[in-house]
Amino acid sequence: MPTMSSRERVLKAFRHEEPDRTPIFELYGVQPPTADMVLGRPGIDFARRMDYLAEGDWQGPMDRAARDLVDLAKAFHWDMVGLGPNLPRDYERPVKVGENLWRTADSMTRSLHLLGHGDALTRYVPESGWKGYTPLVPKSVEQLEAEMLAEIEKEYEPPALGGDQLYVFREVKRMLREEGLDLAIAVSAYSLPVAWLHSFMLDWFYRYPKHLDRFYEKYTRSATETAKRLVELGADVVMLGGDLASDAGPVLSPAHYREFLLPYVRRQADTFHQMGTFVCNVTDGNLWLLIDDFLISSRVDGYSEIDKAAGMDLGPLKQRFGDRICFLGNVDCRRTLCSGTVDEVKRETIECIQKGWGNGGHILMSSNSIHRGVKPENYLAMVEAHRQYFAY
Repeated sequence: MPTMSSRERVLKAFRHEEPDRTPIFELYGVQPPTADMVLGRPGIDFARRMDYLAEGDWQGPMDRAARDLVDLAKAFHWDMVGLGPNLPRDYERPVKVGENLWRTADSMTRSLHLLGHGDALTRYVPESGWKGYTPLVPKSVEQLEAEMLAEIEKEYEPPALGGDQLYVFREVKRMLREEGLDLAIAVSAYSLPVAWLHSFMLDWFYRYPKHLDRFYEKYTRSATETAKRLVELGADVVMLGGDLASDAGPVLSPAHYREFLLPYVRRQADTFHQMGTFVCNVTDGNLWLLIDDFLISSRVDGYSEIDKAAGMDLGPLKQRFGDRICFLGNVDCRRTLCSGTVDEVKRETIECIQKGWGNGGHILMSSNSIHRGVKPENYLAMVEAHRQYFAY
C-alpha cells in the first residue's frame, strides 16, 4: 500500500527527501496510438480537436481533453499532470480544407505557436505529430522582421486570461478531487526560445541585442503572469525556458546564454519561489557546455526533457548535481521507446530508476514525450517496470 499521496511524493522528490517510490509523470501527456489503445477510444489529439473547432464545437474538445488526461493519469499511475490555459471560447473558427488541413486565422496560429504566422494553412502529419503553418500571404524576411519589431515595441499589455481559458485546468482538478486523486500539477511558462526563432532573430544576438532583449522581456512578463494565475489555482511546479540545443550542443554561446536568457530564468525562478512553487529549466538537446549556468546559476529546482539520445545521461547528472536538482527523465523516447524491445525498455527503465534514486531528486519520465512514434507496448512496459520495481 502507498504510504503517501502522489502530490506528497512529487514534493518530496523536489525537496530531496526520500519518497516511498520514485514518482512517475509525463509532462506532455500521451499521444495516439498509445493513448487510444489505453483509453479504448480515440483520444483528443490535435487533428480531432481542430475538426471539432472547425464545426464550431468548443465544449466538446475541452471536455474530452480533461477526461482523457484524468483517465490516462489513472491508467499509468501518474503522480503529476501537466496543465495550462486552453483556447478561449470566442476563438476564430478554423475552416477545414482537406484531410488534416485547415485554414486558420492569425489569432489561432498565435495560440498554436508563440510567434504567429498570420492567416495560414495549418497542416498536421499524423504519422509524426508534426504541425506546419504556411502563410496565406507569403512575406519576405524584411516584412517579418519589421512586423516583429513593431510587435515588441508596442506597450506591454498583460495577458487577458479569461475564465473560459481555465476551463480544462479547473475541470481536471474537479475530476481528480471527485475521484479521490491528489496529484501534483505542473504548468509551463516557456518564454525563452532560441532553436526555433526566425532566422533574422538569431541575427539579433549580434546585430540588435536590444531588440532581442525586448522580445524576451515582453514574452517572459506575459508567460510569468499567466503561470502566476495557474499557481494561484493550485499548480505546484512551473516549467521555464524553451528549446535551445541540438544533439551537437547549444545553439547559442555560453556568453549569450548568460547575457540574454539567464536573467529572465532567474527572475521567473525568484517569482515562483516567493509563491512557494518549484521551478524546472526545460529543453532537450546536449547541454553539457551550459550545464552549470542552466542548473545552478539559474536558481531552478529541476531539469526536464533530459535528452538521453543527445548525450544527457542521468547518472553523471545525478552524481554532480543530485543534492540540488530534481531530474525529470530520462528514458529515451527517440530510440528505446520507439524501436527497442519490451525487455530493452524494462532494463532501461530500471537503470533510470536506480541512477536517479537517493536523496529524492528524481521523477521517472520519458526524455521528452510519448509521441506518435512511441510503440504502445513500449510505454506500457516502462510503466509496468516501474510498478514491478516498487511492487505497488
